[in-house]
Amino acid sequence: MKGFSEQEKNELIEMAKLSKKTGSSLSKVFLEFARKNKRAGGSVRNYYYFLIKNERLDEKELQSKTVEPFTKCETVEIIEKILTGTANGKSVRRVIDELSFGNAKMALRIQNKYRNVISCDRPLVELVMKGLKQKGVSFKNPYENKKEKSAFLYKRLQREINGLFEKIALKEKKINEKLRQRIDELEGELKPEKSKTKDFFPDKQKPDENGGNS
Repeated sequence: MKGFSEQEKNELIEMAKLSKKTGSSLSKVFLEFARKNKRAGGSVRNYYYFLIKNERLDEKELQSKTVEPFTKCETVEIIEKILTGTANGKSVRRVIDELSFGNAKMALRIQNKYRNVISCDRPLVELVMKGLKQKGVSFKNPYENKKEKSAFLYKRLQREINGLFEKIALKEKKINEKLRQRIDELEGELKPEKSKTKDFFPDKQKPDENGGNS
C-alpha cells in the first residue's frame, strides 16, 4: 500500500497480534505505532483495516470484528485532512477515499464522523482551523458555503416579500380608485337636478316706468 513499507506492515500486524494476546486495545497499538514511525494515528488505523480486508490475514490472530470509536486525536486528524485537502481543490469524497485507502466501510465511518463533527461540534472545528492558521497551513472553512447559502436565501426571501407587498399595494390602489369612482357616481346621482320649468314658463314681464307692460 502506498505510503507504508513492507517492514511497517509486518510490524503493525505483529503489534496487533500481541495486543489481542495481552488484551490491550487497538487504539493503543495505533498510537504507539504512529509515535514510533512518525505517522498519524488515523492513517495507521485506516491502513490496519485496509490490511484486514485486502491482505487475507488470519483474523483469528487479529482484532478486527470490534470497531472502536475514533479517538479525539483521530477525529482532529480527519478534520485537518479534509479541510486542507479541500483547500487544495480536492472534494470531500476524494479526501475521505484517500484516508480510508479505498475501504468502503471505513470511508462511510469517516464520512459520518466528519459530518457529525461539522454539525454538532463547531468549537472543535474552530479549534482545528485556528491551529492550522497558526501553522500557516491553508484550509477551507466548511461553514463559509453555509453562510453564503443562508445570505442568498435571505436575500431571495426579502425580494419575494417586497414583491408581495408591491402587489398588495398595487391591488389596494386599484380598489381605492374604483371605490372613489363609484362614490363620485353615487354623489352625482344624489344631487338635486336643475329645475327645467323655466324652459316652459317664461319669466313675467317687468312693468315699464309708466306702470304698463312692455
